[in-house]
Amino acid sequence: MSEQQIQSVIRNTQRRWFDDGLWEIAFGTANLFLGLYFLLVTWLNLDENLGAWMAALQIVVVLVVFGGMRYGVPKLKERFTYPRTGYASFRRPERSERRRKAFWRGMLSGGVAAAVATVVGLANAVNLAPGVTALIFAGMCFYLSFRMGIQRFAVLGLLTLTTGFILTQLRLDVDSSMAVLFIAFGTLCALLGVIALITFLRRTRPITEEEL
Repeated sequence: MSEQQIQSVIRNTQRRWFDDGLWEIAFGTANLFLGLYFLLVTWLNLDENLGAWMAALQIVVVLVVFGGMRYGVPKLKERFTYPRTGYASFRRPERSERRRKAFWRGMLSGGVAAAVATVVGLANAVNLAPGVTALIFAGMCFYLSFRMGIQRFAVLGLLTLTTGFILTQLRLDVDSSMAVLFIAFGTLCALLGVIALITFLRRTRPITEEEL
C-alpha cells in the first residue's frame, strides 16, 4: 500500500469518528460548561476574591471539563455507534507512550486556558476578546471541515464568527462577553452534533448476530 493510500485510509478513519455527531455534542457541552463558569466568575467577582489563584482555578476547570469529554465520548460511542458500525480494537500503546500523550494533553489544555486568559488581558480595553477568541474557534472549525470534508464544521465556523462580531459591538464587559461566546459556541456545536446523531441513527441500524 502506497503512502497516499495509507493517508487516505487514515483520513477516512478520522472522518468516520465524527459521523455520529457525538464528538460535537461532547465538545459543545464542555464549552457550554466553560461559558457557565465564566458567567459564575463574573457574578461572584472571583477575579478579585481569588487573585493569583484564579489562573490555577481556570486551568483545573479546563482539565476537568475536557478530561470528562475524553472519557465520555468513548462511552457514548459504545452505547450508540459501535452496535451499528462494529468496533475495531487497536494495539494499546506502551505505558511510556501513554504517559507522554497524557503529558502533552495536559500541556495543551493548560495552553488553551493560558491563551484565553492572555487574549482577555490584552483585549480588555476595547473588548476584542470575544472577536479574537471566535476567530480561533472558527479557524479550528474551518480546518476540521477542510481536513475531514465535513460541511457542518464550516457552518459552525461561520456562525461562531458572526457571534464573535456581534459581541464586539455590544456594551458588555469582557468576562460577560466571553461567557456568552462560550455558551453560544457550545450550544451551536452541541446542536449540530444532535442533528448529526439523529441523522446517523436514522440511516443506520444495529448489526444483528446473523451479520457478524
